[in-house]
Amino acid sequence: MIEISAFQEFRDLYDESGINRSYSNYVQKMTIAIAVVFTVTALFSILFYGIYKHLFMYKLIVVTFSLSLITTNITAFLFLIYPLYIRNQLRDSIEDSLIYTLSYMKIIAASGGYLDYIMERIAEVEDNPKIRQLARKYVTNTKLLGLDVNQAIEDVSRRTPSKTLKKLLEDISHNIRTSGDLLPLFNYEINKMLTKKREDLKSLILSLTYFGEIYVALFVVGPILFILIIIIMSNLTGSSSSITQLNLMVFVGLPILASMFLVILDTSIKGDI
Repeated sequence: MIEISAFQEFRDLYDESGINRSYSNYVQKMTIAIAVVFTVTALFSILFYGIYKHLFMYKLIVVTFSLSLITTNITAFLFLIYPLYIRNQLRDSIEDSLIYTLSYMKIIAASGGYLDYIMERIAEVEDNPKIRQLARKYVTNTKLLGLDVNQAIEDVSRRTPSKTLKKLLEDISHNIRTSGDLLPLFNYEINKMLTKKREDLKSLILSLTYFGEIYVALFVVGPILFILIIIIMSNLTGSSSSITQLNLMVFVGLPILASMFLVILDTSIKGDI
């Protein structure tokens, strides 16, 4: 039961990623890649460790199987993580542009446009390719596949990784079943998104202030104090290792700390915007 649930979660994740390849084709390519990597790794291991290193049979089998298992696990991990990476990129792209798309939908709704016409216009003029692709999927569902509005919305909602867009589509579907007037819904959603944008910007400014203080402490004040401590200790002990310690700090310590700081900063900014 757990395995079936895991496969279904990966299937849902793959559908949300928007990769232009069928799920079965992707799984087939992953299986072929894993088999090829296992075979190639096993052959190279046998040639290298068997012919050149002259390992005994049982050691050769253990080494070959271990290396093949490592490379196949790495290959499988890359194939499994790729849809997740694409889905996250897609989600960020959608949520960054959604408020502008919704504003355009509000203008069309205010002029009397119904949902099908709104989605057709979005499918034609939307700048964001991910949102435009979802709008075209809705148009395809209604015009070619003959689905009703609620079924088409449900199918599009299943394919988007954005929780904000999922909630919006659910509200639109509910609105269509009740009043059918989309303008009040769009006004409410736009105001809510603008409020959230303002809160996110305040949070971002506060985070950048903290990161600025941390940066000054780590990369300005910290190295100066560390250099002074090394100089004082070298004068007291008469040791000549201070140059080595300074080199380690400048050429190893600071780059590592700077890389870690950039990763944390990038992650925090993406989370706040």
